[in-house]
Amino acid sequence: MSVSKDIKEEEKILKISLTNTVGYLLEDLKIRVVIIEELFEKKPWITTIRELFPYETIEIGYPLEIVDNEIVYSNVLVEASTEKYGKVFSRTFKLAPKEK
Repeated sequence: MSVSKDIKEEEKILKISLTNTVGYLLEDLKIRVVIIEELFEKKPWITTIRELFPYETIEIGYPLEIVDNEIVYSNVLVEASTEKYGKVFSRTFKLAPKEK
């Protein structure tokens, strides 16, 4: 799996692109995205993709945490797993504002 991220500050979302680079069909792919705060997980977002074909890409818009109308830049964990192959991707992204 290949995963990239892009913070859309105006929409206050994290755009996550997941690409199946393993070369075979991934069925019932469970995607899990959470904010990590110290040892705890917040705002879980979980979905299952029925089929993700080789080299196919999906995009997810994950809502960022907002306090006083400002984005809270934190760590976001992205995981992907299937029953057949187990965990195929797990990575924590450290979010930061774009440099101007």
